[in-house]
Amino acid sequence: MNPKEHFLMLQLLFKQRQAIRILLNMLKSRGVLTEDDEKAFSFAQTHHVQSNAALFDEAKGMYLDLARSLEVVTGLENMPKPPLDCFEPPKS
Repeated sequence: MNPKEHFLMLQLLFKQRQAIRILLNMLKSRGVLTEDDEKAFSFAQTHHVQSNAALFDEAKGMYLDLARSLEVVTGLENMPKPPLDCFEPPKS
């Protein structure tokens, strides 16, 4: 990857961590988080196939928008949609 591509990845990671930090702080300040929340969060990451597929499409669109703004050619515009089994929990 070239420096622009690395910067794109860094920006995406930063934005993700920023959003998560804001949400966690909001939940903590309202006393919403419980001890079971981490397990529930982990479960939701891998067991809601349709929701995760839709989220992937949204993230891809955001990624492409950000890449275009940084003048990074990704080649992802023509990438076919991944199959739904891509979003299923890992098989043991």
